[in-house]
Amino acid sequence: MQELRSRHPDIDIQLDYRAFEYSNERTQFLEAMANQTSIDIMSVDQIWLGEFAEKGFLTDLTDRIQNWGRSSDWYEELWDGGVYNGKIYGIWAISDIRGMWYWKDLLAEAGVDPNSLKTWDGYIASAKKLNDALKDKGIQGMHLVGASHSPDMSFYPYL
Repeated sequence: MQELRSRHPDIDIQLDYRAFEYSNERTQFLEAMANQTSIDIMSVDQIWLGEFAEKGFLTDLTDRIQNWGRSSDWYEELWDGGVYNGKIYGIWAISDIRGMWYWKDLLAEAGVDPNSLKTWDGYIASAKKLNDALKDKGIQGMHLVGASHSPDMSFYPYL
């Protein structure tokens, strides 16, 4: 804050930092915005962006971002996560990227085009094809959860 104030003495900067438990975060943000609490910047779970925008709690930043001229400094995927109904309401400050590894020979054997894995519908259809084609070999077509070592146990089952 001292550095920010020293660089911008003409701006009255008020910081009210609040950390909420994740289980209460959405409710507390919605209550604050419904009470018209002024919030300039907040970091929330991106899954709520559409709901908050639809309720009029977020500012449409599309024109500002387009005029800013620096959006190319960010990865496109980070912008995509802040779009709702074709308008930009935010940008992911942090993100995790999931990787996918596959064996081309097993996909070919099951008749799965690797490009089909780019959408959830394609992914689900491919999983079914792989499981059916590979079941006699004792190979599981897709592995997301079910093992204590899986980092995805808290995310993918909820999609």
